[in-house]
Amino acid sequence: VNSRGATALPPGWGTVEPAVTLHETARLLLTLEKEPLVVPDDVQALVEQVHGVASGFVAETTRLQQMAATHQIRTSRQQQLSA
Repeated sequence: VNSRGATALPPGWGTVEPAVTLHETARLLLTLEKEPLVVPDDVQALVEQVHGVASGFVAETTRLQQMAATHQIRTSRQQQLSA
C-alpha cells in the first residue's frame, strides 16, 4: 500500500491471483491490529474474511466486478493462447 493508501500490486503478481483478491486482502490487512499473525492459527479466519459470506465480495461494487471480469478475460485469453 502506498502513501495514499492505494494498493500497488507488483507486476509479477498479476496472474498469480485475481487483482480483486489481492486488493481485498490488502484492505483487510490494513484493518488488523499491529500484532504479528500466528500461522497457521490465524489463516482460516483471514481467508473467510476475504472469501466468506461476510466478505467485501458479498456486497460487490462496480470496481470489484470490473476487476473480477478483467481477470476472467485475461485467464480466458491465456487459456486460448496456450491451447
